[in-house]
Amino acid sequence: MRPIERETRNRLFLIRKLEDYDIQVDDKAVADWIATTFKDRQTGQFHYPVVERFLQIIREQQGFREQDFERYVRHQVGIQHLAAIAGAPGKLVTPQEVKRAFLQDHEKIDTKAVLLSLTNFMEKVNTTPEAIANYYTNSMARYRLPERMQLSYIAFPASNYFAQADQRLSTETNLNQQIDAVYLERGAEFYTDPSGRPLAPEAAKQRIREEIRMNVARNEALKAAYEVAGAFEEMEINPNNPNPAEPLENIAAAKGLNAQVTQPFSQFAGPQEINVPEQFTRLAFQLTPQAPVVQEPVMGEDAVYLVAFKRKIPSELQPLEAVRETVTEDFKRGEAFRLAREAANAFITAATNALASGGNIEAVAQQQGLTVTNLPPILRESTEEMANLPPMVDAGALRSAVMELKQGEVSTYTPTRDGGFIAYVESISPPSAEEMTAELPEFAEAYRRRNSVEAFNDWFSKEMQVARLTLAGDEENQAAAQ
Repeated sequence: MRPIERETRNRLFLIRKLEDYDIQVDDKAVADWIATTFKDRQTGQFHYPVVERFLQIIREQQGFREQDFERYVRHQVGIQHLAAIAGAPGKLVTPQEVKRAFLQDHEKIDTKAVLLSLTNFMEKVNTTPEAIANYYTNSMARYRLPERMQLSYIAFPASNYFAQADQRLSTETNLNQQIDAVYLERGAEFYTDPSGRPLAPEAAKQRIREEIRMNVARNEALKAAYEVAGAFEEMEINPNNPNPAEPLENIAAAKGLNAQVTQPFSQFAGPQEINVPEQFTRLAFQLTPQAPVVQEPVMGEDAVYLVAFKRKIPSELQPLEAVRETVTEDFKRGEAFRLAREAANAFITAATNALASGGNIEAVAQQQGLTVTNLPPILRESTEEMANLPPMVDAGALRSAVMELKQGEVSTYTPTRDGGFIAYVESISPPSAEEMTAELPEFAEAYRRRNSVEAFNDWFSKEMQVARLTLAGDEENQAAAQ
């Protein structure tokens, strides 16, 4: 089931439940929802003209009436009431349960790590010609080039049509209203600067204006491409032509356009010269000498293209001499990973035995030529970024490695891109009394809210199973799936 079908089914079900529960939404609740939803995110102020512009847009573009919008809002508020009712049992938790959850979630795990750098082990790998040749023989599939193809194409860059776009936009009397509506719909957080901070409203709206300009320019480029594509109808296809793209290239020459050729590309990595959607590559590989031309222009991100099949290159194995450097590097990395894992397993065994008899991991690490690194404390249930971690240690992998460990235990070996690490839990400490006082009230509210959402989801899942709600077309979809 597609997402839009699933959302439609869910909403129809919830609307039916509003009737079953006789949930009535008064006009004040509708007005409050509109005032909250359409208030300015920067100032917090509500301006009804913004709502009027929104209603005008959905009326002109979607054919919706104000009554449709009001009915949507009334349903939306009712669904929120329904969620509060169905989720109420989730809020019925005792203070003791909340405190117990807080203590568990806010435990601080002090950790250390033994880092195993891949670079150190790569230096120990002996890359003899025999070893490289043997590795290449055993890994030939890795060095086989997949089937590739080349296209001829004519590009219609959107930038060539900015003048026409500017002329068209100059006649749009409600352009500013359209920009305001887009900004309101996407929200102030949608547009950000390179550092990730939200842009000021005027800067964000300028970016929206540029997007609209680009879209209009692309449409103008599309028109120009269609005019040229009309010549395809009279084009004669010779399936034995050694250059299947010749008809397109002839059309380009006749119209004074530049036909270009892509570099070879595979089904796994599309052409680099043209900025087209990912699914285009699948379409391109369906072209043949018998049907070499994509009849419709292809819309890219910043240009429109007419494309034709040029040639297909069969899969081929690259000889060792052509990829020797790559093969040598792959061999060294593979061997280094093996050596690192062996060293890690030897350390874990030695450290576990030493800790059981009162020793410490620093001494074991020193004996094996490894170094123990202090890591920042970990909050058990936190998902926040961890500062000052060594580049080799990923925060998510570290949390996974230590979550089930007790104090004084070492983890299994966690390989990473550049080596790997072994974690050691030095101590586990509860939150302080000051932290409890400061953070427990907010945690309790979030904990009950989370439980409420889970309770609503459980209720919703069970009720949906009982309801067996069907939509028009479900029988046809089920038959097609079979």
